[in-house]
Amino acid sequence: NDDLDLSDMLSPKQSDDSVDDLFQLMPSLISMLQCINQSDSDGGNRAALNFQAKVNGLRKYVDSLPGVTLSEKQQQDQYKQKQTLLQNKQDTINAHIELITEKLEPFVSQPK
Repeated sequence: NDDLDLSDMLSPKQSDDSVDDLFQLMPSLISMLQCINQSDSDGGNRAALNFQAKVNGLRKYVDSLPGVTLSEKQQQDQYKQKQTLLQNKQDTINAHIELITEKLEPFVSQPK
């Protein structure tokens, strides 16, 4: 019985080489897939459940990585920047319209 215990690798931790950690998990995941494909159905089922648990753990681990939340924040910042940019363009357009209206006013105003 060589069930692989990845709980230490799957626990959230601050690390710059999170990507390396994920790559280190690959051989373990591959061997678990091979267990699932084995002919022994009981062992296969156990391996399948085990594999599902590891996948769920891996998802939690990936969600806990600092980079994931950072990209969400970056998206929000980019959205705010775009909104600000659009607002500035709108303000500029409005200012130009006011200026043009002012300059045209003498020509369109009714003679007394």
